[in-house]
Amino acid sequence: MKKTHLLQLFNFLLVISFSLNGIAANNVIHGVAIPFNNFSNYPEGSISAVYNSGPGLAIDQKTITDEDSKMVIMSSTNAKTFTAYVQMLLDKGFTKIAFNRIEDNIFYTLKNCGKLYYLYFTAYSKQVRIIQDNSTRTMLSDLDITKQEAHKTEFYVYSLDYTQGQHATSNTDYWKIDCGSLMIVKLSDNSLFILDSGHERQSSKAALEGLLNFLYKITGQNVGTTLNISGWFFSHAHGDHVYMTYPFITKYHDFLNIKSVLFNFPSYMTLSTGYDIASTMLMKQTFNSYYPDCKYVKLHTGQRFSFQGVKFNVLYTHEDAVDSNGITTITNFNKSSTVLKMTMDNKKFILLADATTQSGNDMLHMYSEATLRSDCVQTAHHGYNDLTSAYTMIAAPLAIFSNSKENVSSTSKTYLGVINAARHVDVLFAYPNTCKLTVENGNIKTEAVPSYRSYITTVVPPDLSENTINSSGVKVDLSFVLTKTSLIDQVIDKTVTGTRELITKNHLKTQQCSLALDGNNSTMYLTDTLPATIAWTMKKPVLLKWYVIHSGSDNALNLGHNPNKWVLCGSNDIKHWTDIDAVNNADLPNNNLTGTAFNISNPKPYLYYVMKIFSTSGANVLQLSEIGLFGEIWHDSVDPISEKL
Repeated sequence: MKKTHLLQLFNFLLVISFSLNGIAANNVIHGVAIPFNNFSNYPEGSISAVYNSGPGLAIDQKTITDEDSKMVIMSSTNAKTFTAYVQMLLDKGFTKIAFNRIEDNIFYTLKNCGKLYYLYFTAYSKQVRIIQDNSTRTMLSDLDITKQEAHKTEFYVYSLDYTQGQHATSNTDYWKIDCGSLMIVKLSDNSLFILDSGHERQSSKAALEGLLNFLYKITGQNVGTTLNISGWFFSHAHGDHVYMTYPFITKYHDFLNIKSVLFNFPSYMTLSTGYDIASTMLMKQTFNSYYPDCKYVKLHTGQRFSFQGVKFNVLYTHEDAVDSNGITTITNFNKSSTVLKMTMDNKKFILLADATTQSGNDMLHMYSEATLRSDCVQTAHHGYNDLTSAYTMIAAPLAIFSNSKENVSSTSKTYLGVINAARHVDVLFAYPNTCKLTVENGNIKTEAVPSYRSYITTVVPPDLSENTINSSGVKVDLSFVLTKTSLIDQVIDKTVTGTRELITKNHLKTQQCSLALDGNNSTMYLTDTLPATIAWTMKKPVLLKWYVIHSGSDNALNLGHNPNKWVLCGSNDIKHWTDIDAVNNADLPNNNLTGTAFNISNPKPYLYYVMKIFSTSGANVLQLSEIGLFGEIWHDSVDPISEKL
């Protein structure tokens, strides 16, 4: 071959090589691979690492699960490219399930090969989020049924047991705390939509029974019939928003038909700091145990759903708080709160849950006044978080606080940001009354509904003296007492005063005062402060004939933890108290989890009881596993809660 021909061949091959390299280069620059099956390359921008969006009702305390959803973020893109990309997927065989647009933000739900995908574009960030939703069990459109007009829609901000002083969460009045949120919508078909629930400290037996009776009362149903709960929504994985479902459903599941559960929690494996894993897993286990076939939806920003004409838009989730590298920006777990906008009878409610200042600012970037302006706002984090700029944009003339008035400082920037957001802002607190909201003639009407607590007298333990205690107590055979009727199920409130719980890293949440009267001998109450005054309220007056002190789990190794000197008193009006038993030098055995029974020589019926423990048998720490109560229910008495309803 001539040299000229060789040169021409070389140049031809070089051109082909450059062309092929150019094609490859174009693929890299203009086609970003998406790590989900059957997805076309995204035409432009850069992609983040995969973010674990968390599972649904699966338990992820120890490991990731098959239900964990995955998300990637495409940065440096625009609405036109995003819309064209979605069309490319539809042309490829994806099915469009839902579409929504909120201002310049665009939201799609797609399905392909049995997998559900959620894609959305946020205009301010010029980002696209692509989520492979492995958690959702049903479509949002399948949650509701045809609207029925038989009943008026009512919205309740339920009165939980709140303290009257911020951070007053000491052991005084164990059943109170300065947080917790529970809201209930009674729908037009007389079913219920519930948002969040209370804290462990707000879940006494009285509180659980009070809630059940309240649901019967607002639906007009007879006690014992089935209550239909169309949906139960949870804003985030904090105990004061999820815990109460565990004891409430466990106790009353036979009367509850829960059809769907909705929430979007981050993965515990990704964002464990601030995550209340114990309460959240109890909530999940409860639904898995009693409602394994319930409809579950993992909510994403931009989705919308409705129940009986009450409409909801999802404005914010933890998935919005992920940066372009796929890393969460959440440092305060409250920022993981899902924010809803509810429309009830044409009135708009912004439900901020525990949103932080940062999540408020994020929403201000995403939405204008056209979206955020509302008729009512649930203040963020029980009124503690400062979202002044967001409140100004929301401009709601009505603000509701899931808290007591005493816990919210009227001079704080947070509070002023709420009441200065609009002219003549009315403020409602969820204590001491439940707030009922309805729409009458185009206006929101508010009404105070007395809480269950108004029917119950609060125990105020007396100032008991140890000077008159001389007896060593009358001990009786334990096996004999254990054959008698236990009264522990009649205990509805437990309080400890004058002490602090001794909580250590290894015993977190396992040695609280409530555990002294929980009917479980394997749980402990531990304190290093004496005297320790434990008080409790019975559902009805009871005739206490015997009681049992059970030692702790490590008394054989750590001697002297047993109570040694105490007085036990009873009352029916919390003003006049009678000594039931007084024990000095009890000499309880230093064995683990061992019960010692005491006889009450002259039993009489009482509704309120107090035990004041003055000393141990030598140690600086008091520990016991249970106070057993045995005797008879006084049948001449009535149920103080049911009688009032």
